[in-house]
Amino acid sequence: MQDICHRCGSTVSRQDGFCPVCGAPQLHFDSSEQVALDENADTPGSAGRPGQVNWKVVLSGCARFAIPAGILCGLPLVSAGALLWVVGAASAIILYYRRKRPMAVLSTRSGLRIGALTGFVTAYVSLLLSALLRVIVRFPMHNAGSIDNEYEQYIHSVASNMQTTPETQAQLSAYFHFLLTPDGRATLSLMYIALVAVVTILIASVGGAVGVRMFAGRRVA
Repeated sequence: MQDICHRCGSTVSRQDGFCPVCGAPQLHFDSSEQVALDENADTPGSAGRPGQVNWKVVLSGCARFAIPAGILCGLPLVSAGALLWVVGAASAIILYYRRKRPMAVLSTRSGLRIGALTGFVTAYVSLLLSALLRVIVRFPMHNAGSIDNEYEQYIHSVASNMQTTPETQAQLSAYFHFLLTPDGRATLSLMYIALVAVVTILIASVGGAVGVRMFAGRRVA
């Protein structure tokens, strides 16, 4: 390949360090070197920009930790430890990220973002599993009657424990009557799903920020 001399405009070969006509030193740019630099810009051994997140590594960590955490949160026998599972999954993903990219420096904001994604995946898996178990109990196990009775008793207990004025009581009675209808049950279920998802994401975000403080806030020597 050939270039043009920047001083006199003569044709200069890539092998020539100086122009054969005017003797001016030549600087040659090899585009293949730039491509190699671009390809290596996001390798595990490179530091990258402070706070930059490699989301492929994060998604890989979610598959290893967030999905199992969601399963634990959705199982009745171990769901009581949901707070531990969610925070532990977010922190574990941060630690996993640091091991995969030891030179990377994550900021607290990056930890919040990683934790939010962890919480979303955990909540999705947990709610999906809970819904699947409820379908199994209702239909294959033929326990629809017990589920409905439990739901109705809960609504009646909440309604009876609320002390309000007669005008407000009438409005609440109409509202609780609506909750006993199929549309009311669907509305309450959606509200519950949204609440669980938001709380899970917030908790996981905190876990991600804590994980950054503990595991990935500084470079590895």
